[in-house]
Amino acid sequence: MQLMKKALIVGSNKGYGASISETMKEGGFHIIGLSRGPNNTSVDQHFPITDVSDIPAFTKEFSEVLKKHQDSDTVVFVPGDVVLNKDEELSEEDFAYTLNANLVYVVEAVKQLREEGFVKNIITFGSQWSYLENNQALASYCIAKHLLKHFTELLNQDGINAFHFCVPTSKTDKALSIGTFLKDAHQDLPLEQSEWADPSEITPLIVEKFLSQSKSHLYRFEKTSGVWATKALELVTSELDEKIKKLKLEQFFNNEVLLGLGKKLYKELTHSELAENKKTAI
Repeated sequence: MQLMKKALIVGSNKGYGASISETMKEGGFHIIGLSRGPNNTSVDQHFPITDVSDIPAFTKEFSEVLKKHQDSDTVVFVPGDVVLNKDEELSEEDFAYTLNANLVYVVEAVKQLREEGFVKNIITFGSQWSYLENNQALASYCIAKHLLKHFTELLNQDGINAFHFCVPTSKTDKALSIGTFLKDAHQDLPLEQSEWADPSEITPLIVEKFLSQSKSHLYRFEKTSGVWATKALELVTSELDEKIKKLKLEQFFNNEVLLGLGKKLYKELTHSELAENKKTAI
């Protein structure tokens, strides 16, 4: 008797996370959802977790889930967030939060997965935005996502079947607030340059590509005549990309190295120093 495939979905309660949970469940997966929000109908079991930007807490919680579900074969990492601020006002604290919420929590989870050696398939989510298109207001976010893309590439070289999907923006409150912020900041507005997507239109394509075990592992999406399709992600090489590509896999597991490189890239993009950390009232 063949055992049912089991997938851990980090960020399973809404948006792309909820949609990919539903799609994978329909495809025969037993779904373990991890999220701050409540369970949904597409999740077979649910574990509440801290915000993924809280690395020590998330790492502990993720470890506890792994101990209970060592027969899992797939992990999907969906969450991502960005602090919206003028580049000259973005603090080191803001930058660290964005890096943690988009990259470091994935790195720390993968570190555990490699040590345990039982999970072979990973899916990460990239962004339609690039620092080549909008290199100020979204610099911290784009740097984190470019690093995540390279990290996914390195995992494939390490023998883990890792996919990276740069998904279109869906109409969430956060996405709309980013659009408003960029417009007020007189930046190019990527939201107006690309199609909106409902996650339910995209996730069947993601699961199909993943299950086909395609040799390509980096994808974007394109809409033609009202229909979405996956496209191989064309890698545009810039000086910043070359610096990112110099990172070896083991260096990703050193948070100080990641933060240091990220801060250097931020300065090159914005020509601004990160502000001092915010003072919080006691």
